Amino acid sequence: MQSASPRPTPGGHLTPVNATPFCNLLARQRGLDPVGSAGACDLFVTFELPLPWPYDLWRSPGVPAEVRRLIELWYGDPHTPRPRLRPLAVAPDPAYSVPGERLVMVHRRPEGPFAHFVGERYRLPEARLGPLIWALLLEPETLGAFKRYREPEQSTRDLLVCTHGAVDAACAKFGFPLFRRLRAAAPDGVRVWRVTHFGGHVFAPTLLELPSARAWGYLEGDAAAQLLSLTGDVERLCGHYRGWAGLDSSFLQAAEREVWRREGWGWLDVKKRGLTLARGGALLEAGESAWERVRLEFWRPDGTAGAFEAHVELAPSVTTPHSTTSKEDYAYPQYRVAQLSAAAPP
Repeated sequence: MQSASPRPTPGGHLTPVNATPFCNLLARQRGLDPVGSAGACDLFVTFELPLPWPYDLWRSPGVPAEVRRLIELWYGDPHTPRPRLRPLAVAPDPAYSVPGERLVMVHRRPEGPFAHFVGERYRLPEARLGPLIWALLLEPETLGAFKRYREPEQSTRDLLVCTHGAVDAACAKFGFPLFRRLRAAAPDGVRVWRVTHFGGHVFAPTLLELPSARAWGYLEGDAAAQLLSLTGDVERLCGHYRGWAGLDSSFLQAAEREVWRREGWGWLDVKKRGLTLARGGALLEAGESAWERVRLEFWRPDGTAGAFEAHVELAPSVTTPHSTTSKEDYAYPQYRVAQLSAAAPP
């Protein structure tokens, strides 16, 4: 089976506002495909933090001192092996939040094949927020002191829309209307939050979904409604899909989009794992190979197993500004699935 990853072709068009050269508008006009940009992650820590959010959020006084110290330690000590962490802050919402208290959500990558990250939730007094996050990440042996704050497991789906305009104006200009639309239409069991920057404002409006850990971009109109319901023709959403944070490379993320295109919505709930079988070609400055042979192994709910193998190549990069305020272009790597076929099951 031959398959080629297209340039983004989502329905609708982002509309330029005045003469501002928003980075996301330029990126879309130049055909920047978002797939492969989700980034791999092992651990998401999300907590409520009131607005406003400055540019340098994690050093700001509004962030608990324990969290500021933790971020400095986590990212400032490259010699200590640690899980790949993505800290996130969401704006309290009258429908979801409790005055004087803070919600904390933790989503961890489970061992072995999986479809969704494993989550736990705490709701506790604001003054205890920093100590809890410190304990969760660095002193788990002390978590017994927070047991009474842990909430029962829920099947809630959380949609996090970036509106962090202090990082890039495109996130506020295009993210906030998306937030309002999804927030108004969200059914029971789906919560929609305003979230701080998590990368990829060039794809604004961008959204991170938990516990699935899938990232989306260029969302508006029918595409937003379709993502909310997870129904309809998946082809219409392929150009919005940035990838799944459960896969460790952009090549694997590109291959997984092609499998989703082939398998449909059910693929998102199938347990899976990604493997890199081979790589080669000239290396980019960042050390990325020019092609990779990858394998996606999966286990369906009925117990049957299977696999796909793909040859994924670097396509010509798309050069476009990295941010709305940038005067310099950045060459974004693009990925093309040159071949995808079923393979022997694991």
